[in-house]
Amino acid sequence: MESTELIVAIDKWREEGKALREKLVAERDVLAERVDEINKRLAMIPAEKPEKVRIALPLAPAQTSDGIDPGDSVSEIVRKLLRASEKPLTAAELIDNVHVVLPEARRETVHSVLNQWKRKKLLQAHGRKGKLRFEWKGPAG
Repeated sequence: MESTELIVAIDKWREEGKALREKLVAERDVLAERVDEINKRLAMIPAEKPEKVRIALPLAPAQTSDGIDPGDSVSEIVRKLLRASEKPLTAAELIDNVHVVLPEARRETVHSVLNQWKRKKLLQAHGRKGKLRFEWKGPAG
């Protein structure tokens, strides 16, 4: 191979490499955008669902509730909170604690549960309307 042919071959190889590099950079940029999009979506999703959640009750900071499963219903969470509390809790305190485990829970649901249980005598209400505190009187289990 003559030196001219060699120079032409090297120039051709450089041009092909340059074109390939441009294609690879463009592909990398598309993939990087996709990775950024995936990372943003992953950031919105909790990493793992915890098996049990411990909640410090608002009026008794040292006291923690029974193990609350993230799959528990609103009524089960409220029952566990009331049973674990050393003193009666207001509906607002119960709602705040329920929202720690179940942020999408509706406050109306907590109020409905409390009213049903009050009628069934599963809890005792202390105070007057608007300032009621609730204490669990139902079965221990």
